Amino acid sequence: MPFMKQLAFKLPTWGGKRAGAGRKPTRAKAGVVHEARPAFNARLPVHVTMRLLFAVGFLRACSRVRAIEEILRAV
Repeated sequence: MPFMKQLAFKLPTWGGKRAGAGRKPTRAKAGVVHEARPAFNARLPVHVTMRLLFAVGFLRACSRVRAIEEILRAV
């Protein structure tokens, strides 16, 4: 009887621990980058985006626009 050799099976690669696996974050911290922001020249314009609570409402209402403009001028 010839010598028998055990063969390896090519198993599926789905499942198990791997990079990018798991449920994606969906709450307040979803998409938050945890690294220092690069320095920028104070004389150059900067594009700023903000996330707001749904309860804040429509920001283009006149009273809210005035309040936001006043806060930005103060800063």
